[in-house]
Amino acid sequence: MTSDIRAMLAACLEQPAADDTRLVLADAMRESGDETLERFGRFLWAGVTLARYRGHEPAEEGWFFDAIQTRDETAKGVCEWVAAGLGWSDWPCGWDTDAEFPDRVTYSLIPQRNGRGPARSRYADQHRRQLVFERGMLHTIRLPYAELLEHAESALHGWPVLRFEPLDVPGVSIQFARVVDRTEGRDDLWGWCVVAVLRIKERRVMQNGVPVKIDAHHISTPIFDLEQHEVMDTDRNALVRRVRRAMGWQVIRLRGMAVNEWPRSATADIYEGFEELRPEEQA
Repeated sequence: MTSDIRAMLAACLEQPAADDTRLVLADAMRESGDETLERFGRFLWAGVTLARYRGHEPAEEGWFFDAIQTRDETAKGVCEWVAAGLGWSDWPCGWDTDAEFPDRVTYSLIPQRNGRGPARSRYADQHRRQLVFERGMLHTIRLPYAELLEHAESALHGWPVLRFEPLDVPGVSIQFARVVDRTEGRDDLWGWCVVAVLRIKERRVMQNGVPVKIDAHHISTPIFDLEQHEVMDTDRNALVRRVRRAMGWQVIRLRGMAVNEWPRSATADIYEGFEELRPEEQA
């Protein structure tokens, strides 16, 4: 990978929402002469192009069909290349697309049933390790919590990942955001932060013998407070270097905020490696 391509990739990491930086990188990779980079450049171009058609009926423009064909020709190779970094190269995997979000490609490690073939069950579907690509680059990673902590730094170092979803803590996501001050026409970068979010589904509970509807809602850890230095950095690279600590700190904080709304099916020990934060009753 040339220094110019590295610089273009760095621009994509710093500005994950910008299409222009991704298209510049895609052009450079397609002209690099390297088979792997050329494939990824084509996949990246297709992803950015297809994102413009999200939520719409299949388009009639030639660009749309060219991008669909390019995505399908390159997705398998790109997904396998990225997944190899997680040690998935010897596991059966498959990739899928989303008609409503044509740029989204989901690459799944297929759970096995005692070595006798793919497991077919709701449990297997819900606990399937996945990499989700959007706009041509890795966007979401779904792994058990301990594996997310293990791979967090390397994933964020090389990709504009914006979301982790721990499979063994249902409803929780760990999100990475670029915080910008847009008040009074300003556009100043405050910094990069880690936020933990718990999605609560709509449900009914009994209160004094009467069923009461609880609307769907979210619980989210704050960005700014007296301890913001734990979860925020003005420099993305600085946050990446200590992302494991920031993630663990925010998930534990979310657990304290959620109280009884914390998912009962959660099996991850979120205090492992953070014993000083473990409640006394669990020590």
